[in-house]
Amino acid sequence: MIWGDILKANHNDNLINNDEMVDICGNKENIEEVYENSDSKEYADNKGKKSSEQVQDKSDNSPDDAADTLVDINQPSAGRGKRFKPANGGSSDNLKKNKKKIVIITSAIAVAVLAVVSVAGFVIYNLAFSPSSDNSKETNYVFRFAEGTVVSGVSIGNKTVEQAKEILEENKDKFLKPLSISINANGEVIQFNEKDFEYTYDIDEVLRTIKSDESYTADKSDKKASASENIGTTGMSSYVITATVTEDSIDNKVKEVEETINKDAVNAHVSEFKPYAEKRFTYAEAESGYKIDSEDLTDKITGFFDSDASEIRIEAEGESIEADIQIDDVKSNIVQLAKYETVSYNTANGTNNMEVSLKACNGSIIEPDEVWSFNKCTGDSNLEENGYLPAHVISDGKLVDGIGGGLCQSSSTIYNAAIRANMDIEERSNHKWASTYVPTGLDATIDYPGLDLKLKNPTDYQMFIECKVYDGNVLTVSIWGYKSPNYDEIVTENKMLDKGKSSYSVEAFRVYIKDGKEIDRESLGKSTYDLDSDHGVVFYDAENDSHAKSVNSSSEEKPKKQESSNTESGNSQSSAQRQESSQSSQEKPKPQSSTQHQESSTQSSEEETQPPTQSQSHESDPDENEEE
Repeated sequence: MIWGDILKANHNDNLINNDEMVDICGNKENIEEVYENSDSKEYADNKGKKSSEQVQDKSDNSPDDAADTLVDINQPSAGRGKRFKPANGGSSDNLKKNKKKIVIITSAIAVAVLAVVSVAGFVIYNLAFSPSSDNSKETNYVFRFAEGTVVSGVSIGNKTVEQAKEILEENKDKFLKPLSISINANGEVIQFNEKDFEYTYDIDEVLRTIKSDESYTADKSDKKASASENIGTTGMSSYVITATVTEDSIDNKVKEVEETINKDAVNAHVSEFKPYAEKRFTYAEAESGYKIDSEDLTDKITGFFDSDASEIRIEAEGESIEADIQIDDVKSNIVQLAKYETVSYNTANGTNNMEVSLKACNGSIIEPDEVWSFNKCTGDSNLEENGYLPAHVISDGKLVDGIGGGLCQSSSTIYNAAIRANMDIEERSNHKWASTYVPTGLDATIDYPGLDLKLKNPTDYQMFIECKVYDGNVLTVSIWGYKSPNYDEIVTENKMLDKGKSSYSVEAFRVYIKDGKEIDRESLGKSTYDLDSDHGVVFYDAENDSHAKSVNSSSEEKPKKQESSNTESGNSQSSAQRQESSQSSQEKPKPQSSTQHQESSTQSSEEETQPPTQSQSHESDPDENEEE
């Protein structure tokens, strides 16, 4: 085809003559054969025309001329070289033109050969790596399970492994056998069925087994075989998926039973507290608890799944748990732990605020390990709508008036009672300047919602606070609860640590007394107070603090006869109580020296005569508020 195309092009364009074609093709017969095979009409016409012209030329020329013009194509190439010699007076330009034509034709042949090689390579590659080849059939088929293959009632016939696995995963519930588990625990029945548990399934293992059992009908030597023909022949076989319950799911169900059945024992306790009433406490009986044997129940449920049974009734083992505190314990151990009183020298508004705050705290019940908050009881003491009035407070280092002033005496009175009741002190702050209504270092300032007094009940029994203002200006606080036999009473002590130009510090202690002797002491922390031109050193010794009152350590919940009339009327008191109150109201803080006493008296006088204002401050920061 290539030679024919070249000759056809030559006849159309008359690039070279026949003699030059002889040199290219090798001999004249080859040229004639190519011409004969050519389907070019133009070539056929030209061939006839040229044949007649050649006959005419032969008749016109002499033999010598013929010898010069005709070339024996069978001669060696040297003889044929005469063809390129210019004839009939031709110039060398024709020779150069002929050489140029030869270069063009040779380049065309080279390009044609390269194209043939490329096409041949592409064909060979496709024949060697065609997907329809025998090699591809050997390695790239898709396995499918035989028609009629069933696994636990689920058909996977003609499915690939991935498709079969997906189908079986979607039908997991079909692989569970119906189960009924009834658990009787402490008189209560709890039911479970097969769907209440979680399982693992041997789907992968079963599919591998089926595949290994299959034989294939695919003819790997048949080039026309398709992937769908690689199907196993054991189509009538049936296989079973096994569901195995997980340990975690059994444990979870046992925990559910525990949450339903287990019950903590409830200690006997005070169900109602009526402060200052003739019968303060109403008691509730103890309640027993119950706890199942979780290990035994787990073993029984596991054993049921290991068996072939489909139904079981389990009697859960368990034990009753008795309460630690019985009602007789409560009645005998709830006693009055501490009683502490202070006298208000504040304004009427300040004393009013004390009364409002103590009413809010009165009747507090503090459960074991519970933390009690003064601010939580009183609510927002900066609001008049809560019953609080303008009174003396410390603001920006000055004594001014603000809503809720005077509450610090309420919190300080409760604080001193809590110390003697052996409560844990969770939060407490001292004033900017030392107060005179309690020993120095034993005050407790508050400022809602920031500074607070927080107390914790460290015992296994409840604790109770009763508090009020009586006789017009006497603050009294009693705390009831369990008293440890390790000590007889608790007292307080304080000592001056250091004194500077602008401040001084005092440390206070809680001291435990047993059989008249100190057996232990606990530091209550260091309090630092400011010194200025209006406020000098104030040190009120805590030893033999007269504000600490004797308590009724009897286990009887009935109050003393002299207090009963006070209980009913709220403000009314017996003559004996009024006498005690009157005596208390006359008590003054014990000065350490006459100078200190003078400074304390000056401060008290200032507190009573300051005009009302609204701002307040924390004692620990001159820029904050503190209710004095």
